[in-house]
Amino acid sequence: MLKHFELNIGESSFSYQPLEELIAKEARLDGFYVIRARNIEAQTMDEKQIVATYKSLSGVERVFRNMKTSTLKVRPIFHRESDMVRAHIFICMLAAHVQWHMQHALKELLFNDEALEIQKEQRPSPVDKTERSESAKRKSANKKTPQGLPVQSFNTLLKELGSLSKSTCKANIAGAPTFEKISLPTPLQLRAFELLNLPVPKV
Repeated sequence: MLKHFELNIGESSFSYQPLEELIAKEARLDGFYVIRARNIEAQTMDEKQIVATYKSLSGVERVFRNMKTSTLKVRPIFHRESDMVRAHIFICMLAAHVQWHMQHALKELLFNDEALEIQKEQRPSPVDKTERSESAKRKSANKKTPQGLPVQSFNTLLKELGSLSKSTCKANIAGAPTFEKISLPTPLQLRAFELLNLPVPKV
């Protein structure tokens, strides 16, 4: 804020004076930003599409943040050869791509707003604030899906799916063969496999 004031500092005094003209000039730009798109023809992308594309970059930033921290943990990288580093990053990007598709398919079980994309398309301007749908508000308040299943974050849902285990068993009899047994899936696990269009694991 220093640029908006004229300071007068003396040996035993201090005073300041706001630069009203400069403050008024900047106030006229409050709440405005400019997006400049180069080499994009009007028939390729209009103003709304350009703004929507710019705002979608937050999703890209979220993916990189998840890669480095909470979900995929790309760091630290203990590789010395450049081709190994590239392979490591490629696998992490591939995992991020799979994660995006999983989150899209599983949003019924997550805190995600299932009507978000529809609301974005119906907004008169991409700059307008997107309100959470009533179904998303109910899901957040009740912590339950309409089917009564507990709502999850993506990480907790992965942990829930990770509890589905396969055990190798053997009767306490000499020479008895081993056999494998899969734990019974919970209703939440069954619904997740259904949304992912995957068969429930069976022996």
